[in-house]
Amino acid sequence: MSSTPYFRSYVYPPELLESCSRGIGLEFVRQLGARLTRDDILIATCRLPDLANDLKAVVKISMAETHILQLDITDEESINRAVRDVEAIVGERGIDYLLSNAAIVSLSHSLVILTQQTVLLIFR
Repeated sequence: MSSTPYFRSYVYPPELLESCSRGIGLEFVRQLGARLTRDDILIATCRLPDLANDLKAVVKISMAETHILQLDITDEESINRAVRDVEAIVGERGIDYLLSNAAIVSLSHSLVILTQQTVLLIFR
């Protein structure tokens, strides 16, 4: 049996993750960043990148080429800007994986009492 370590001979396609400043989104960035290489592109988005200190710390130790972009899924201008930013980063490679982890939380509604308008806003 060879003692030569196994090295991956392929590059993961670019990946885009939404809502990564905390919770499961942040953990996805941490896990993927530890498994990918500098040849891989990982794009993490959040509403307020300037305040996303935990995300910034994870990006610093990421093995992948990792970018943080501002994205508010309820703001069409923000979505369009994010699309342009992603296109500038990935170019012709495009995006093969999108993890849509973003959510809308309304403190005025409980999980039990949701109006049709709130449900439509969430699924929009």
